[in-house]
Amino acid sequence: MGTVDSEDFRKQAKVPEGLDILQAHFGEAIRIPFDFSSGHFVYQQSQYSSDIVEVMVDREPVGEEKRLVGIDRLSVYNQQYWYRLLTVLQKDFPLLRHLLGCWHLNRLSTDYLTMYPSKSPNLNNLADKMLEFLDKNKHWGTEINRTVAVFELQYSRSFVEAEREVFAPKSLSTAEAAALASQALHFQPSFALFHHHWDIAENYFKARQDESDELELSLKPVEQYWAMYRDGTQISLEPLDSLAFKLLSLLHQGEALESACESVAEKLESEGLQKLEQNLPLWFARWASLGWFCEGT
Repeated sequence: MGTVDSEDFRKQAKVPEGLDILQAHFGEAIRIPFDFSSGHFVYQQSQYSSDIVEVMVDREPVGEEKRLVGIDRLSVYNQQYWYRLLTVLQKDFPLLRHLLGCWHLNRLSTDYLTMYPSKSPNLNNLADKMLEFLDKNKHWGTEINRTVAVFELQYSRSFVEAEREVFAPKSLSTAEAAALASQALHFQPSFALFHHHWDIAENYFKARQDESDELELSLKPVEQYWAMYRDGTQISLEPLDSLAFKLLSLLHQGEALESACESVAEKLESEGLQKLEQNLPLWFARWASLGWFCEGT
């Protein structure tokens, strides 16, 4: 018996008449968001297409279960679709969940997914357009919400970014080390810098450890500088002072070490210049030891 090529089979296979339309109506129905206006999750059954409702067969009772009519069966799929997506975003944004409350994060997430429906089979990409949404939505896009979302999104991305070969300055020849000052450094894809005006980092880790709705968190005003990086199988934060942060920011943007140092130095008084000169070798050795730099591609 001969084998049938899979591509030929797809070309020969015919979708039963009307099935593609029903599938489209089913997909539209389960994506209809909940109505939050009553203070509860309410299905918007009136928006389901009559074409899909009519073909949903009632489920006969089993044991003590009640009979489930077709439209209610469709609502179960509708519910599970949204519960899954809302749960994913609750885990992606644990600090926002605690700051806003789970109910309000669900409303924010529903507004977001209504504007940017999920199109990827990978739920890791579900929040990819959250910042774009917050920039367009005046109600949800407050400065604090956006700042927290930037941090939480980067934490998730740093965890999944592929690591590159670590750059080892000690292995350079004398000539290569001398030329290093005039070259741009390459950073690991998981590396990121943050300048915060609230104690976001501390509260983020508290929120990650508590999935209940009982933990009350509030942000306090404080100026902090952080470097985020992947350390093996975990994400770590390194506190920075403002001078180190300015230098790292320029390096991360692609400036060569020599040029970045000159840009930072030209705005410093004598005390700041002395600090930069004394700390630069120590900083660079520390950053390299943490694996922040990688080989260029």
